[in-house]
Amino acid sequence: MADALMKNKLDWEALDEKPKIRNSTPFQLHSVDTSHKWIEQTKSMLPKHLATLITLHYSLAKVGTFQERACHFYEELPDVVPDFIYLDGPDPATVVGNIGGASWQNRDRVVTSGDLLRLEPQLIPGTLIVIDGRTANARFLQAHFYRNWQINYNMASDVTVCELQEKPLGKLNQATIVYCLGKSW
Repeated sequence: MADALMKNKLDWEALDEKPKIRNSTPFQLHSVDTSHKWIEQTKSMLPKHLATLITLHYSLAKVGTFQERACHFYEELPDVVPDFIYLDGPDPATVVGNIGGASWQNRDRVVTSGDLLRLEPQLIPGTLIVIDGRTANARFLQAHFYRNWQINYNMASDVTVCELQEKPLGKLNQATIVYCLGKSW
């Protein structure tokens, strides 16, 4: 992903005339993990030319509820408005707490991250979410999203893709959509 962002950044820098878009954090990759070990291991493996694009964040994941349904949330998320989200965490064994005795320490309990439900009101049209595995989590999100999402599940690869398909919020969002996704979007 960082390699693709670097290519996009170089393409952007090569433009003679840049479109007027709003994005205060372009060409950045933020990753949140509950494991200091994995964060440090990942940092040690990053190619130097890509490391400047990547910020790795540590956060606890805690049991909580969304509309009275048990799920879990990262305690802290980066202060960004993402247009691409790759959901493949947290490791359920790292989720802290329980509700009525039910915890994610039970390996049979399916992952149910609720962070995207909290973020949904701030996401912009054109946002793409890729959920790697975690089909139960994808179904939980689909059942609770309230905006116009196009959601597709590919059983062969066990990946769910969600795209926020709404009219642009204004000229800047329209210009961003055209630049990133094309005029036919």
